Amino acid sequence: MNPSIAASNPNPLIPLFLDFIDRVGEPLGLNVPPIVDLEKLRSLPISTFGRTWADFLDRHNLPPITTGPRRKQLHDGVHVLTGYGTDPVGEAQIQAFLLGSKFRLAHVLLAVGLLGI
Repeated sequence: MNPSIAASNPNPLIPLFLDFIDRVGEPLGLNVPPIVDLEKLRSLPISTFGRTWADFLDRHNLPPITTGPRRKQLHDGVHVLTGYGTDPVGEAQIQAFLLGSKFRLAHVLLAVGLLGI
């Protein structure tokens, strides 16, 4: 379990769920190298998507997600693009948005898993 995610999240089920995504993604070949470099994002000009993403992570005291499938690593960027919050309702909105944008069984399972948390 990523200690920085565990420390920043009061719900202990979320880090376990994120680790589960990594474990499932590995044998399926879905996991990718880290795609979010927080220092590079912070160095971008103000009002760019990358800088706004870094500011979002800083404002919410979140570490970037740097393991697992690309979809998982882009999760916080989707918050920035959609404007949905990080509360349970915002997380459900993110999952509904992603489910609507590309229907896959994995997205349904992820949404159901997050709703269970």
